[in-house]
Amino acid sequence: MISVVMLTMWKCERVIETLEELSKEKIVDEIILIDNTNNNNKVDIPKVTHILEGKNTYVNPAWNKGVKIARNENILILNDDVWCDWGKYLQVSKHLPSDCGMVGLSTESYKLQNESSISIVPNLNKRPHGFACSFFVKKNDWVNIIPELLIYGGDDFLWKTMKNNGKRHYSVFGIKISGYVSKTVNECLNSGEINAIIDEDYKIIRRLNL
Repeated sequence: MISVVMLTMWKCERVIETLEELSKEKIVDEIILIDNTNNNNKVDIPKVTHILEGKNTYVNPAWNKGVKIARNENILILNDDVWCDWGKYLQVSKHLPSDCGMVGLSTESYKLQNESSISIVPNLNKRPHGFACSFFVKKNDWVNIIPELLIYGGDDFLWKTMKNNGKRHYSVFGIKISGYVSKTVNECLNSGEINAIIDEDYKIIRRLNL
């Protein structure tokens, strides 16, 4: 069984549809929806635990929180702005390599016209673009992202820290992903507060050589 951790700011049109689709998948035991807005209307969908934060707690703290409260060892971190054939994609959780750290999307996933058989290929170099829009991870291998990193760099922090802990990272090929790469963040970029936070994130990323 798998826990899905998804955060939302309701910037995408099909959040509810995605939650309904995921809730119908037998392999999904729970969906932890972290709502980073001042919304006070809870989603009533089977398997969904809707956490109303009342404010924007940002990406990386939400990931840390979701993983902490997840009750399953296998976890899928998922952006609310991507979707795919869930029945096919979720089967990846049954085939995670024993030495895996993060098992994320290949960049090709956003360009595929037709799906093929799924393959899980080790990443020997840097993190692929779009990798962190959706990735599998083991709860016991999670390393809390430092609190100073709020929006960007959490995936790079995990990449480097888990690698230093002896884990290998893998990309999933053969899955066609629809949607966007970080649409929610891009739609928030006109905010002076968000831009200032991202600037600070980049300073920390450079300082830590992530």
